[in-house]
Formats: sequence, structure tokens, C-alpha cells
Amino acid sequence: MLRLRKSNLAGRSNDAASFDGRLSLGLSMARLLAGLKSGGGARAGCVETGRNIMNSLSVSFVFRNPIKAPINLREHHVTNALVERGHRVVWFGYRTGKDGRLGSGAEWRDLPRPPLPLGRDHQEIMLAASRIHLAGCHAVWISGWSWRSLDTLRRFVVLLRCLGKKVIYDPIDPVPEYAEARGLARNSPLFCRLAGEARRVYGKCDLILAVTEELRQMLLATGLAPERVLTAHWGPDVELFLETPLQVDLRSRHNLEGKLVIGWLGTMSPFKGIQEILLPLFRELSRSLPNVGFLVGGHGSLLSEFQTLQRELPAPLVLVQDVPYDTAPDFTRAVDVYVVPTNPNTAFGQSITPVKIFDALALGIPVLTTETAATRRLSEKFSGLHLANYTVDGYLRSMRRILADIAGIRARMAAECGLVRAYSHQVVSREIAEAVETALA
Repeated sequence: MLRLRKSNLAGRSNDAASFDGRLSLGLSMARLLAGLKSGGGARAGCVETGRNIMNSLSVSFVFRNPIKAPINLREHHVTNALVERGHRVVWFGYRTGKDGRLGSGAEWRDLPRPPLPLGRDHQEIMLAASRIHLAGCHAVWISGWSWRSLDTLRRFVVLLRCLGKKVIYDPIDPVPEYAEARGLARNSPLFCRLAGEARRVYGKCDLILAVTEELRQMLLATGLAPERVLTAHWGPDVELFLETPLQVDLRSRHNLEGKLVIGWLGTMSPFKGIQEILLPLFRELSRSLPNVGFLVGGHGSLLSEFQTLQRELPAPLVLVQDVPYDTAPDFTRAVDVYVVPTNPNTAFGQSITPVKIFDALALGIPVLTTETAATRRLSEKFSGLHLANYTVDGYLRSMRRILADIAGIRARMAAECGLVRAYSHQVVSREIAEAVETALA
């Protein structure tokens, strides 16, 4: 989660201002570690090939947060792809007792907790870097969902580069643009500091991933070489959405049988189009459609607004606050039209295709979302993806077009479900594994 605090975001905050002195200590440690032998033992925390030793590669995966789906599905499947290609994979992190699955064939190595309360971030990156170096790893994989503070990330990357490591960075939601989508003014000093920190991080990375081509172009605009940025879509998990049968019939459980069910699932945050589009759209549809029902999943700061609407609507509105990712297919199967009202009014909003779009398409459920540069590109491939202007009237018009031909749309989508596999974690992770090998060769 993005924390809009000066200590985390300001490029030269009070914490960051003392970094030069701490960096001297870090460089001294780096030089000491550089003199240590990195071979031998179990080589924990690395990916290692079975090729000639002169061409062998090694990559560590480092996590600051608990391992869970869907946040760490990318690492899970990239690990699987690397193991299939003959590499050895070990993950570094902090055990919580509630961690999700590791990639097949992966081992786990605990990171030590920083012993002192002051300067905790600095201690954390020093300890992580030392473990990575002593494991003999040549490169480090960093997930943007695990490392959100650009100030901490910049210091970590600087230390890794001093140790001679290569860096693979998967920003997922680039921090400056994500902050803008949440309301931070693009011309504000804080955004400028974030953007500067991001450019410094990008400039020290050997391979950067972008979940859409539009986000890739955004990254290239910072001056990165095209060969250093790979478009790697964040799509569905094939095993979960295409190969798992129905577990729980939510229509039956919540008395929605025989209803035309409109659905939404996600975090109930202010920048998700909930107040501008979703809530008024539900009000209008409940007035004009006699047999409509609504299924909403998730939680967040706007939950109370859904609860208020639930009491006001003449049509049933079912709220399911707890929807673990492994139950998302059952939720998605229960709806007739899946609504994803992304806000297009920022560079970030124009560039994303939320994973829930792919999840619904994989199950043959029509999707109604906002027309943006990214969704226009995707709609050229999938007839089940329908676009609307970012107004309530725009969504109403598009919804009526879908409902007028919903049987035909579902029939056409049945022939396209297999196309979603090209965007799945299983397929994309093999492409990432190839790019990692090339970047580290």
C-alpha cells in the first residue's frame, strides 16, 4: 500500500538526508562482502543453471511482505518457469505463518529481523543484501508490491549495485503514477520527488517489467532503452480460472437465481470509479430493469456507501466482504455482466487493464469497463470486452447494448476463452524467464 508520508516519499526527507553517511557504512560493508567467497554450501536465495559454470546465472527473490495471492502469483509462476528451464530458486523473506504457496521447486530462506528500532529500513536492506551476496547470487528480483517506498528501494538498489548485482524490477503499479491516480497533483513537489526517485531506480535496473504496453511506453519516456523494458501482462491463473470447477454456487446461496446479476469485485477505494460510476449506475439499473440483482465483493473505506445503497435499492444488492483469491472464480461465475469502472483521468488510469478483466474473460463473462488507451487495445482481441465513456449515461448506454445481445455475446466469447491463455501467468512467466536469462547473460 502506498503511504503518503514525507519520510517515505520525499527524495531528501530527514531520513534520506542522512543517507550519505549511512551509505559510507554500506559501501564499507559492500567492499568487505565483496572479498568473501560466494561459492559453496547450498547457495541459498538464488536461481542457478545447470549450464557451463562460465554461463551460469543466479537470481534471488526478496520479499518484505507476507507471500499471498494474487500479489505474489507472478513470482510463483516465474519460479516455476525458471525451474523448468533447469534453474534453482530460493526465496528470501519473513515468515508469518500465513504465507501462500511458493513456486514449485523453490526453497525458503528467512531474512533476519533488524535488531534495532531506529533506522530499521537501513538495517533491513543491509541484512538482505549481505544474505544475497553470501548466497552467491548475481541478481535480485524486486516486486513493486513488496517494495513501495522508493527512498528505501533506491538505497537498496544502490547497495546491490555496489555489490556487483544486477536488478530485475517489476513495478506492477509504478509509484508516482499510482500516487497521482489516488489524488496527488502531478505538478506538486511531492510528485516531482517521487518521479525523480523512480527515474533513479529505473536507471540502475537491468530489466524492468510493465503489465501493459501503455505502461511500457510510460517507462520508456523516462529515457530507458527499449530492450530493458518488457511488456509482461498480469492475466489470470489458468489453473484457478480455466481448470477449477465451480465450488460454491453464490447465486443459490444469496437468492439470486433467475436474476440478471451485475457484479463488481475489488478494493472499495475512492479512485476506483465507485462514487462516480458504480453506485449511480446501480441506482439507474434498479429502476429500469425489473429482474436485476447486484453482487459486490470486497472491502475498504467506501464499504459504508455500499451498505447505504443496499438499504435504499428496490433490487437485491448482495455484499460479500471476504472474497479470497482462490474463491474469485466462483464469484465471477455468479454474475452476468462484470463492471470495471476504472477512472481514465490520469496517465495511470489510461494505461492499466485490471486483472479482473482477464479473470472474467477467461470464464466467458462479458465485461463493461471504461474506454482508455489500454482497454481499446485489449478490446480489439476480445469481443466480450465492452467499453464506455466515463459517465453514468455512457455506462448505461453500453450496458443496454450488452443486455440486448447477451446470449450472442456469451456464444462468441465461448470461442475466445482460449485466447486468454496468452495473457495468463503460466504463459507470460515463460516469456519473463527468457528475458531474465537474456538480461543476465
